[in-house]
Amino acid sequence: MSNESAAYEWESKAADWARHHAIFDRAFAAVTDAVLERADIRTGQRVLDVGSGAGTLLARAHDTGALPYGVDISESMVAAAGDRVPAATVVNADAQDADLLAATDSPPFDRIVSRFGVMFFSDPAEAFANLRRASAPGARIAFASWHHSAENTFRHGLRRVAASLPEGTLPPAPGVDSPGPLGLATAAKIGTSMTPGGWTNIKATPVRVDINYGTAESNGVDERLQIVLAGNTGSAIREAVVAERGEDGWGEALETIRAEIAESICDGGVRFTDTVWIVSATNPGS
Repeated sequence: MSNESAAYEWESKAADWARHHAIFDRAFAAVTDAVLERADIRTGQRVLDVGSGAGTLLARAHDTGALPYGVDISESMVAAAGDRVPAATVVNADAQDADLLAATDSPPFDRIVSRFGVMFFSDPAEAFANLRRASAPGARIAFASWHHSAENTFRHGLRRVAASLPEGTLPPAPGVDSPGPLGLATAAKIGTSMTPGGWTNIKATPVRVDINYGTAESNGVDERLQIVLAGNTGSAIREAVVAERGEDGWGEALETIRAEIAESICDGGVRFTDTVWIVSATNPGS
C-alpha cells in the first residue's frame, strides 16, 4: 500500500516548511531534544531520519558525529534537507514500503528517529515492520507523535474565526489514530502499529512540551501566524472566509487571529504547551 495522497499533500506544503524551518526548529526545540535524548545517538552510528523534512534531526545527528541519512516522501523536502546538511544522504522514497537500505546504499541503521514524521502512514504496521528490516540487531527507534489531547498546535489562533463560520464549513478535525497528524495518538495505536513488525521494549511516554514562537527580535505573533496559516486548518479557514466575506473580510479575520495569538504572550513571547508522545523501541534482531 502506498501513500500517494500523503506525497501530494507534503509536496504542496514543502515550500512553506522549508521557508519556515527556523520557526519550526525554535517552536519544537523541546520535542527535538526529547527525541534525541531517547535515541541516545553515538558517534559513528548510522542514523535514519524518517520524514526528514528540512533536516533538523539530520543536522543534530551530524553534530554528534553520527552518519546522517534521511528519507522523505516529498522531493522538495529532500532537496531542502540536502542543502541544509550536505553531509547527509537524503532520498525521496515512501518509508512504508521502500527498500531503505538499497535506496540509501547503507548497511543497516543503528538508530531510526523521527519528529512528527511517522503518523501519516496508510498502513503503520507495515511501515514499522519495514523500518525494522532496515535496522541493525539491537538498533533503537525513537520518535515524537502528537498525543490525542493535543489541540493548541492545530487550533491556537484560529478558534474564534472558526467559530464564526457556519457549521459544516470546515473539514473535520484530524482523526485520532487515523493517518494524519493524530495517526499515532494513543498508546494502543502505537502498540498495535509497532508490535506486529517485531519491535520490542516499546516505551511510549506522554510529555508536556513548551512550544515557544518568541525570539530576541520578535514576540512571536507573526511567526505563529505564518505557521498556523500554512497548515491544513488555516488554509481551509482562509478559503472559507474569503468565499463568504471577500478579501476585506479576510483582513478583519487576520486581525482576530493576531489578537487571539497575542493573548498567549508570556515572558515576551508567544508560548503555550501541548502534549506529545515520545516513543522508543528496540530491534531484538531475531
